[in-house]
Amino acid sequence: MEAIVFRLSLAKYALAKALGTLWPRVYLSRLSLVQRAQVAEPKLPGQEWVKIRPRLAGICGTDIRTITLQESPLLSAFTSFPFVLGHENVGVVAEAGAESGFFEGERVTAEPLLSCRARGCASLCSACERGEPTHCQCFDQGRISPGLQIGACASTGGSWSEAFVAHRSQVHRVPATLSDADALLVEPLSCSLRAVGNNPPTPGQTVLIIGAGIMGLTTLIALRQLGPPCTAIALARYPFQAELAKRHGADHVLLSRDQSSQQALQALLQERTRKTAVGQPVLVSGGADVVYDCVGSARSLQLALAHARSGGRVVLVGTASSAPGVDWAHIWLREVSIGGSVFAGSIPWGNGREPCFALALGLAAEGRARLGALLSRTYPLSEWRTAVWHAMHKAGTQAVKLAFEIPPR
Repeated sequence: MEAIVFRLSLAKYALAKALGTLWPRVYLSRLSLVQRAQVAEPKLPGQEWVKIRPRLAGICGTDIRTITLQESPLLSAFTSFPFVLGHENVGVVAEAGAESGFFEGERVTAEPLLSCRARGCASLCSACERGEPTHCQCFDQGRISPGLQIGACASTGGSWSEAFVAHRSQVHRVPATLSDADALLVEPLSCSLRAVGNNPPTPGQTVLIIGAGIMGLTTLIALRQLGPPCTAIALARYPFQAELAKRHGADHVLLSRDQSSQQALQALLQERTRKTAVGQPVLVSGGADVVYDCVGSARSLQLALAHARSGGRVVLVGTASSAPGVDWAHIWLREVSIGGSVFAGSIPWGNGREPCFALALGLAAEGRARLGALLSRTYPLSEWRTAVWHAMHKAGTQAVKLAFEIPPR
C-alpha cells in the first residue's frame, strides 16, 4: 500500500538539522527522514481490532514538527520505527476482528491514543483504571510496538496511508449527519476540550488564547461550550485567522505581529509593567487569568508567561517545539503555574469523568461545534510534499486545516 513513512537515520537527522535553518525544503527532499513508499498493510494484532481505510487524514502541527525534526527527542523513547505518519482520521472499516463489535463498511473515526486497553495489557495501569489514559504507564508494553499513538507506532500504521489498524476501544462510529470533514476534526476538538476542561477559567475571568490556527479555534469552541462566562482574547498571526477567531467566540482579537497589538493587549489585560535593565518590560500587575498557548513555539511560550497574571496559569495545548531563550523567572517571580495537554483523555463531568473524544463527537453531531468548514483543502498522498509545504506556510494559502484525501480501493 502507499504510505508516508518516517524512517530513523541518525546521519540524515544530523544533516537535516544542520541544513534546515538555511534550507527548509531539506525536510521534504531526498535527505528527509520522511518519504512516500510502498509498504505492507498492517495486520490485525488481535480479534478486538479493526482495519480502517482512511477517507481523510489530517495534517497536524505534530506531524509538521515531526517532519521538521522540532519534536523533543524524549518522544523517541515512546516511538517505534519505521512508522507511518498521521493520527487524525475518518474512514471505513475494511476488516473487523470477530470480537471488535464492528462490521466491514461502517464509517468510523479512531481515537489515536494507544494506552493499556488498546495494547492488550494483562491488567490496567492505575492511570487507565481511574479513567486517565493520557497518563498511561504502559506505552511501551503490550502486544504492539511502543508508541504513544497511531501515527507513531510501527504496529498500527498511520492515517497517511491506505490502511491502519485500531483497537475497538479507540473506534467510534460516525453519525450519518456528520460529513467526513466534520468527523476528521473531532480529534483536535477533543484535545482542546481536555485542555479547557482540566484548566477552566472561573466566571468573569479573562482568558488569553495565543494562536488562531486549528488548535486555537477549537480551544475557543471548547471554551464557549465548557467554560463559564469569561472574556476571551485571541492573538492571531494572520487577518484571515482573526476573522475566524471572532466568528468562533473571541471577544477581542489582535494580530500578534501588529505593532499596535502589544499596547492594545496591555490595555485589555489592565497591565502595568516596569522596564528592565536588559530585555522586555516585566509585568507588575494585571494580566490574563488563564493563558492557552496553542502555538507551542519559544516565542509563544515567552508571550504566555509574560502576560499571565500573578498566580495565573499557562496551559500548553498540543505538542510544543523546543523553547530556547525562554525566561522562566516569570514562573517563580509571580508564581505562575504551567501545565500541558495534548491527548483527548477525559475531564471531570458530573460525579465522574467524561471521555473527551465522545464528547467532541456529540457536540459535532448536535451542531454545537461546526467543524467541517475549517477544512480548507485536500491533497492526494502523491502530493505530500506540496501539502506539507503549504501547512508550513499558511500565509499564502490562508488555510486553517489541510488533509489528505485517500480514494477507496
